[in-house]
Amino acid sequence: VRVAVYQRKSNAVVIERRVAVESNAEYMGNEVNSYAETTFEISDEAEVGVPGPLAITLEHRVSSSVELVGLQLWRGAFLLADFLLAHPSLLAGKKVLELAAGTGLTAVTAGSMAQAVTATDADRGDILPLLDRNGKRNMSLMSNCRVGM
Repeated sequence: VRVAVYQRKSNAVVIERRVAVESNAEYMGNEVNSYAETTFEISDEAEVGVPGPLAITLEHRVSSSVELVGLQLWRGAFLLADFLLAHPSLLAGKKVLELAAGTGLTAVTAGSMAQAVTATDADRGDILPLLDRNGKRNMSLMSNCRVGM
């Protein structure tokens, strides 16, 4: 297992990203099914509308085919999660529907603030089971929210 630590600071959030990549990749055809587990830690000092520290742990693929892009973490998910954490009043008491939720980073972030969250994606490969696993893994962060993955 390889572990790398990255830190990123934005206006709203300090995120420490810990990545553990398993070396025992499974092979399926020509495609490597290598999953990583990443924890996003939002510190107490972060100026966000949710009590810190907050840690979201997600399983995801390091790379994938075009058909299975929902297995990867995307920069857009980081940006949207960061925006939501900086503006929690947008979600307070709201019902959220996330289309193309992928690994669920944005859905879990929204679930820490919203009344209800429904996250969905294409029913291909391991995308929906992965979204479900990540939702269950982070259920404690969404204790005041009705969740559907």
